[in-house]
Amino acid sequence: MSQSSFRVHGRITRQDNQQGIHGLLVEAWDDDRCGDDCLGWDLTNRDGSYAISFNAADFKEPGEGAPEIYLKIRDRDGRLLLDSRNRKRSCQPGHTVEINLALVPDTLWWHQQTPVSWECPDDPLLPEIVLEDIQEALGLVTGSRQTTYGQRLEALICAIPPINLLNNILGDACATLQGNLAAAGRYRDLLDALCAVQPKEKSCGHATIDNIFANPTPAPTRKCQPCACHEPCDEDHHDPDCPCKPSLIARDKTKMLLMAALHIACGHEKSAKTYLKTILDQVARYEFLASLHRAAVKALYGDVTALVQFRDLLELFLYPSNGQGCGCQCGGLSCCACLDQEMVACLRQMVGLWQTIHCYTVIEVQPARACPGDEIVIKGHGFGHQAGTIAFRQQGTMGGGTAVSPESWCDDQITVIVPEGAGCGLQLYLPVNTVEVCGRFLQYRPTGCLKADFAGTSAEILQFTVKGRQDGDCLEPGAVLPIRWKTCAADRVRIEIVNAETGTVIAAQDPAEPRGRWDFTQTNFTETTHVTVRIIAWGQCKPPQVSAQMTFRYQRQPNLTVQGLEITQAIQHYRAAAHLTDAADRGADNSLRLVTNKTAWVRTYLRSGQSPAFDNGQLADITGTLRVERRVNNVWNTIATLPPQNGPLTAEDSFISLDAERGNIDNTLNFIVPAAMMTGLLRFTVNVQSPYADCPGNTAVGSATVDVNLTQTLNAAFITIAYDGPDNSGMNNLTLPAPTLADCQAETSWAMTTYPVSGAPNVRIAGTFTTNTPLDDPRSCPGCCSPNWGTLLPQVAALVAADQLANPGQAWVYYGLINNGIPVNVPGCNGVATGGLAGSPVTYAHEIGHQFGLPHARCGNAGAGNANYPVYEPYDLPVDVPANPVSSTTWTMASIGEYGLDINNGNIANPNDAEDFMSYCGPRWISVFTHNYLINRTELTPNTIPTGSGAATNRVIQDNGARFSKRTDVIKPLVYLIGTLSADGAVEISSVARLETRYLVGDGRSTRYIAQLLGAEGQIISQDVMYAYTADGCGSDDSSGCGGGCADCGCNDSGREDKGPIMIKGMLDDLAPGQTLRIVKDGETVWERTAPAERPQISNIRAQVGKDGRFTLSWRGQSYRDEQPEYWIRWSRDGQRWHALSVGVTDNKISLDLEQLPSGEILFQVMAHDGFYTTTAESKPIAIAARPPVVTILYPQRDDLAYAERQLHLWGTAVSRSGHDLTDEQFVWTINGKEVGRGRDIWVDNPGAGTHQVQLSVTEGELVGVVETAVTIQPTANTPPVDVK
Repeated sequence: MSQSSFRVHGRITRQDNQQGIHGLLVEAWDDDRCGDDCLGWDLTNRDGSYAISFNAADFKEPGEGAPEIYLKIRDRDGRLLLDSRNRKRSCQPGHTVEINLALVPDTLWWHQQTPVSWECPDDPLLPEIVLEDIQEALGLVTGSRQTTYGQRLEALICAIPPINLLNNILGDACATLQGNLAAAGRYRDLLDALCAVQPKEKSCGHATIDNIFANPTPAPTRKCQPCACHEPCDEDHHDPDCPCKPSLIARDKTKMLLMAALHIACGHEKSAKTYLKTILDQVARYEFLASLHRAAVKALYGDVTALVQFRDLLELFLYPSNGQGCGCQCGGLSCCACLDQEMVACLRQMVGLWQTIHCYTVIEVQPARACPGDEIVIKGHGFGHQAGTIAFRQQGTMGGGTAVSPESWCDDQITVIVPEGAGCGLQLYLPVNTVEVCGRFLQYRPTGCLKADFAGTSAEILQFTVKGRQDGDCLEPGAVLPIRWKTCAADRVRIEIVNAETGTVIAAQDPAEPRGRWDFTQTNFTETTHVTVRIIAWGQCKPPQVSAQMTFRYQRQPNLTVQGLEITQAIQHYRAAAHLTDAADRGADNSLRLVTNKTAWVRTYLRSGQSPAFDNGQLADITGTLRVERRVNNVWNTIATLPPQNGPLTAEDSFISLDAERGNIDNTLNFIVPAAMMTGLLRFTVNVQSPYADCPGNTAVGSATVDVNLTQTLNAAFITIAYDGPDNSGMNNLTLPAPTLADCQAETSWAMTTYPVSGAPNVRIAGTFTTNTPLDDPRSCPGCCSPNWGTLLPQVAALVAADQLANPGQAWVYYGLINNGIPVNVPGCNGVATGGLAGSPVTYAHEIGHQFGLPHARCGNAGAGNANYPVYEPYDLPVDVPANPVSSTTWTMASIGEYGLDINNGNIANPNDAEDFMSYCGPRWISVFTHNYLINRTELTPNTIPTGSGAATNRVIQDNGARFSKRTDVIKPLVYLIGTLSADGAVEISSVARLETRYLVGDGRSTRYIAQLLGAEGQIISQDVMYAYTADGCGSDDSSGCGGGCADCGCNDSGREDKGPIMIKGMLDDLAPGQTLRIVKDGETVWERTAPAERPQISNIRAQVGKDGRFTLSWRGQSYRDEQPEYWIRWSRDGQRWHALSVGVTDNKISLDLEQLPSGEILFQVMAHDGFYTTTAESKPIAIAARPPVVTILYPQRDDLAYAERQLHLWGTAVSRSGHDLTDEQFVWTINGKEVGRGRDIWVDNPGAGTHQVQLSVTEGELVGVVETAVTIQPTANTPPVDVK
């Protein structure tokens, strides 16, 4: 500001809310003695701001010093609202005075009675309802003289003026008036485009426009004018106006477009006229639509005349033009528009105002490039003398940054400091002004043009594209990369194409032009190639370089598919026809029955669908999810979405064989379905994708439905057997304790993995005894037990009989478990009972299989083997030729028939080498045959649950008719005899007991030996056959009376070589005491025993727990036979359900480890057998202290295999010694001391390669049972075959 100029500025606001008031006239006056001087005036902007500049000549009188300034505030009609004469301010040359005033709101009543300000419309030019009404009316026009509906619809579209297509034209017009150069440029382009498409010969033209420019309404000067007095209204005298009719386009919108057109014309009269005529012509073209709309609205309300008019207007529009008047012209009718007087007056005022508004021009920026903090000079003209702001474009955006104030501002030169973040380009924001136009106040900002611009600071990439491509696109090999770029402030530019995986530069342009294009064509790749297209620009300011890049994947389009899903819990059919040559051995996919509450693996078989000529037919890095749904009430409900167990996976286009794929667990994408989810009608849906799922052919879906409705439970009752006898050398005595309940639980782990059984095993101890006979003697015959098992198994059988009252109505699998330190040759045996060594879970599964009636599968020296076992071709070809005798055959026909899977770790059992666990070959796994055999086995208490929609509940069909065999499910009084049958036919009975038990035949074979109970007169009270029990069911019929014994198993009395006695058992209904027990064969008595004079006696039962923690039970007993009676011991919590504890006791006491007993108050029962009678006595309740739950980890056990890239299976079981139920929440797992989960059966994140400590603790009240194991995680998954552990 010069020293001779003055400036007054401030804000006029409302007193109540301090908001600015738009459009008030602010006059600055100098208070003089000889008459006040009006120094100038201004209209307030939207925020109430004003600024008045004046010179000394405006007020200077002789002797006058600095002016004494006050303000007069007037409303839009000239009414004086405020005079601030009593608040004068002195103004010194070269300085600015700020005067802010607040008005009482009531004084503004007249000013605000009509709209004060021009507002930017926020809706389109043409209301949407207009076209909707017309189109709806089209449907009412059913008849036509010359046109079809399609022609009418075309006419409607054609009648819409081109300006209606410009969606943002109003927004750009408003922004133009606010000084936005970008919007002004867009608006100018739109008007130029409308000029180009406008029919020249039919333009409305409006000669009136020329007259308006010749005679505009002069704009007011900023010098004070006499106040216009408001005179009474006179009668108006006007020339005739245009006919009265409504307009489709709001006048305010039209005026906004016209004002913005004048603004961008920058005082250039020819351009201004052209723009105004173009806008008025476009608006006039809406007149036909207006006529149509008025008729359409009335027609829609049922006006028949209006409907006729509507049709006629359409026909008129389509009628061929003769060059005179209106005719068909797409883009609207060029009608003879009329400008009414109000619009003419408004235009005159606009033109007059904009003839005084000038645009600025930037001619030069020095220096063109600078760094932040540097000073630049902007040269040009028209900047004005009042300082505005400068906005530099913000780097990284296309918009302006924060406006900064200049260091200096003159009309022809501006000095400014470059701010941080400034990019190429700047914009000047001159101060806003307010003018009154067409009855309202318009706040505008002068616009201008930039003939020179700021060239930026640091190097910047303004544009970097690959035409027609998006970052991450998948492209077919050979597709061109059309690269386009634009930089600013760059001294050097490099464009490079790089292999994204290897970093190798494929091609480059260096140096490249600051702005350029490059069509890269060398893209005929033969393998998936990730290409990065990168631009690097270097400049002078910090940062010294910038870059941008786009990445593309060149890939021949694959066709990823899910070939199928295999859902397995141990073994399963999948594509059986592809590998089993005998159709009788095949089954449909997933047709092997699944059981509830057991973990399942879902193997997803994939095909890449890729050409072998590209990527070797592979599609890499496939992963996915498994959605598990259960149907309830005919509705599928999602119960889980599971991640894969392995992967990412590489999908192949094919495999050389089925074995090459199924034989490797890592060739499938695998999902683990936890045991808790495996129940009901389930649908498994796998969604798989490559890392480029957005690209065609890189995703796939597959699903399978299975009905998991069978629950089977392994109720495992163990007879624990201690040893006190010779060691392996036979020179010393060896004492070994009986296995613990935890040992028993661990013994079930392999059976729980392979058998079709649910949940956790139900394990208990069903008795204990000590044997002093080693088991290291040789086998009796191929596939048979050794003879010493014959002294042990009868005691197991006796405990089984004694235990039947423990759980009436429930099937239990009994097994004698021997301390594995005993000298042994045959590790397990099944005969009259079943037993094996502790720590041999596979042997347990094998031996209880015999108990279920399974003979040996034919592999190895397995005796006669199971003739019903199928020959799974091609794995078991050729068929073995039996030897003579058949029991001497070395078999090779026990392939498992399908692919098995260990649910604990994913190990594969391959039918090429894996054999059924009932054979003598390895590696061993469960076969298809054995799996099916074990489905719905009574021994596993099967229960089918209703699933799906409308599933029926189980129905039990009762048959009360006559039976041809004795019921085995009823507990009743029996006379129980057990003994041996030698090769010469001699019978020796080792134990006779009378008790309530079941008729337990097991796999015994009926003989010609008959047991009888006789009365005093020799009458038969009851009788039944004796059953023979040979090792593992070997044999065929002979004449020995064994009824299924074999020549090599000691079951023959025909004079052959004696291979040892076999066990026999009889069970007679105990209907009366009787006088004689005898066994006859073919009418001849071979064994007999008569009743003694008195029954045995029992008294004085006592129990105590010694300091060594052992439990001792003692009693007094008396027998009236010469032989010492045999005592059986049982225990009970309630006196009704009696559990076996021990048998074969010949002393008057037993001493046991407390491990064999439960906690709490229990009763003991002593049964004395004298060989004919049985006497029973019970103790008083005896309290045994509470102890923690017995906890066992089923998986992982030591030496189990686990792999780093898979989740870790944690599977355990526990038994409350008090008989309470335990919940999953009581099972707490830790790895290396950190809790990882809760529950019996869970899957957790893998802790990684190395050895880790796994602990399972189960809390019951204040008692905690804890067990630990160590698991070694393998770093790689070179999956070995499943084998015996």
